[in-house]
Amino acid sequence: MTLQSWLDSPIAVRLGWPAKARQSDVNQPPNRDEKDRRILNELGSPCAVDFDEIPVKQALKSLGDKHHFEIWFDEKAISDAGFKLDQQVNLKLSGVTVRSIFKLSLEPLALGMIVEDGVVKVTTAAKVDGIRLWNDFAE
Repeated sequence: MTLQSWLDSPIAVRLGWPAKARQSDVNQPPNRDEKDRRILNELGSPCAVDFDEIPVKQALKSLGDKHHFEIWFDEKAISDAGFKLDQQVNLKLSGVTVRSIFKLSLEPLALGMIVEDGVVKVTTAAKVDGIRLWNDFAE
C-alpha cells in the first residue's frame, strides 16, 4: 500500500486526516521560505573538500561558512542517541554537490540533515525521517 492510498483510505478519514492532506501530492516538499530555497540551491552546487582527520562538526561548519548558510547541530538528540560530533572525517572530493558531502560525512555516523527554519539542521537520521514525515502532512 502506498502512502497516498493509505491517506485516501477510510481509516485515514476516520482518524481525521484533513482532506487537504489526503488530497495533496505527498511527494511535493512543503512550501519553503526564501532562506530555505537559497540553502537548497547552495546544497545543489558543486564543491571540493579536503577533510583530513578533522571533527565532523568542524568540517560541516566550514562547509556552511564557505556556502554562506547556518548549521544547527541538535547536540542533545545526537548525544542521547550515543553519537558524537567530534568523530574524525576523512573526505577528499571535488565536483560533487554540497548535499553529497553532507551525506557522505553524516551517514556513517547515523546522522542526517534537513533544511528547515532557514538553517541546515543536523540531527539523528531517525529524527530527520520523523521531521520529513511530519512536513508531508503539515501542508
